[in-house]
Amino acid sequence: MRLVAATVGLVVAGLCVANPATASINKKKLNVPPEALRIALQEFSSASGLQVLFILEDVGTRHTDGVVGEFTPDEALHQLLKGTGLTFSYLDHKTVTIMPAGTVSDPPASSADHTSTTLSGVSGEGSSDRAADSSPWKNFRLAEADTTSSVESKGSESGTAALQEVIVTAEKRAERLQDVPVAMTVLDPQTLAENGKNRLLDYFGTVPGLSVAGQGYIPGTTYITIRGLSTGQGTNSTTAVVVDDVPTGSGSQLVYGGQTAPDLDPSDLVRIEVLKGPQGTLYGADSLGGLVKYVTVDPSTSGYSGRVEVAGAGVLDGGLGYAVRGAVNVPVTDNFAVRVSGFDRRDPGYTKDIFTGQTNVNTADVYGGHMTALWNISEAVSLKVGALIQQSDVHGLSRFNAQLAPYGTVQASQGYLNYTSEPFGNSSTTQEQLYSATLKAKMDGMELVSASGYSLNKLYAVRDQGNNLDSFYENATNPIVTGIAQRESFQTNTFSQELRLSSSAGHWLDWLVGGFYMHQSSPGSHNYQDNENYDPVTGVIEPDLDFVMEGPFTLNEYATFADATTHFTDRFDLQVGGRQSWNDQQLYERHFGPSVTNFGVPNPYIPTIPRATGNAFTYLVTPPIQVGA
Repeated sequence: MRLVAATVGLVVAGLCVANPATASINKKKLNVPPEALRIALQEFSSASGLQVLFILEDVGTRHTDGVVGEFTPDEALHQLLKGTGLTFSYLDHKTVTIMPAGTVSDPPASSADHTSTTLSGVSGEGSSDRAADSSPWKNFRLAEADTTSSVESKGSESGTAALQEVIVTAEKRAERLQDVPVAMTVLDPQTLAENGKNRLLDYFGTVPGLSVAGQGYIPGTTYITIRGLSTGQGTNSTTAVVVDDVPTGSGSQLVYGGQTAPDLDPSDLVRIEVLKGPQGTLYGADSLGGLVKYVTVDPSTSGYSGRVEVAGAGVLDGGLGYAVRGAVNVPVTDNFAVRVSGFDRRDPGYTKDIFTGQTNVNTADVYGGHMTALWNISEAVSLKVGALIQQSDVHGLSRFNAQLAPYGTVQASQGYLNYTSEPFGNSSTTQEQLYSATLKAKMDGMELVSASGYSLNKLYAVRDQGNNLDSFYENATNPIVTGIAQRESFQTNTFSQELRLSSSAGHWLDWLVGGFYMHQSSPGSHNYQDNENYDPVTGVIEPDLDFVMEGPFTLNEYATFADATTHFTDRFDLQVGGRQSWNDQQLYERHFGPSVTNFGVPNPYIPTIPRATGNAFTYLVTPPIQVGA
């Protein structure tokens, strides 16, 4: 069991807070289109810096005509709430509540009035029972429309849990978690980091239906399945992984795409979204089982901020580890900001290689960085660009030698958490690089999004093939050699471009249409498997037994997709969608080495160049019904 030995956090923040007397007269540029009121309040909260609180049932499915231009917070709220039957009131200089008109007798107060209202029925402090009974705030429950806190609240120190609205974008539009007609789990990365859960292998058990396994003989690999839907390790991936709106890695088994899914450090994420079930209409074939989406933190133009975090971790009967993380946000101008972050951590190990005498050999060193820039070009247009890199160096296997014991049980043959390996060891290096650019433009009630991305996904491993292959290769080449070293390398370069347009038609229809293009390639010089003889007596590595050059590999995909949701009533919707896709993939493979002749083929052996083309139409029909209050 992993024990968190120590956690030390140092937060350095420079926050721009308006003077209470002038907050209501400071104008800000706003661009909130006609849309669902709950989403509009989210965007207003983010742009104004105010915390907006409301009762979910009050806001319901109301829509707003939006607000575009320079407004004070009071002017903007009046415009947003026009015709909705709702009004607003300030609790303090930075917190405003939304309520039905007529809930209070006084007119909506501005922040300049220095008003402070106690909400009875929330904490119960500072008010008598009689006051609670007569107060218009009786039994008031709040939902927070604040994009900086988009996961469920842990509750206050007094033990009273507040409702907190969770906004997600897994269906490529901002919507409440409870409105997504798919089984879905949202994780808070900050909570994960505070508890030392830095990898998928640490926290996947908290997500129902999510399974994560490494390919046992290749350390550092990650194979993800959802609800058990899998075609097996070493085959095509059934779970898509995206960072923001950019797909990463490869789903093709021809380049071990399913074994090298990104596993990002949680320090630079705002949330992790896990969708269960087919997501093919929006994300393509790789999402047959589901989707894992990492959402990164945006730069902020509201003020300077920074943080440094140091944590320690240990494993019972194992080694010690640490994590050092830091980030800084710099608003360069009123409409341009940059955010830079980095981390370095050691994941402690706990296995022992009794052949070499090394302990805690499955220790991993992980480090990386992320830089993003956000430019609000105008009130209606913004551009976000980012560069992310993360590398993981794993020094040994997280397994032990076992044997089948009586009554079908498995016991450790060399002792618990012990295994044997040749001196060349079992190590690996995985690296993810991602470069992205997202352009958003709002016009005439519609939003146009262009998401461009380029990613590199790399795996290099050196491993002991073990006794399962010794007999074959020894008989084929040199019967006195007792070890087989395999070196393998895979790299996938992916360029993707998605363009989509979305809008709402009145209060009854939300729609989205888009197009997608992806080109993947794996250069032959980086994709290979090399088997070598190893003599444990002399330590000499003999000439290649078998060298397989698996590349170059190419995959091209084109797709068009559409999705529409009709709101028949407050509780009944109908969602329909479709995706037409075309793909073309090709692999050029070559085999070299003396073992090739065992198959009765020439050495070198160059098989027929495999090529496959195809197309598919995927459709979606979902009639969600909301039950309960």
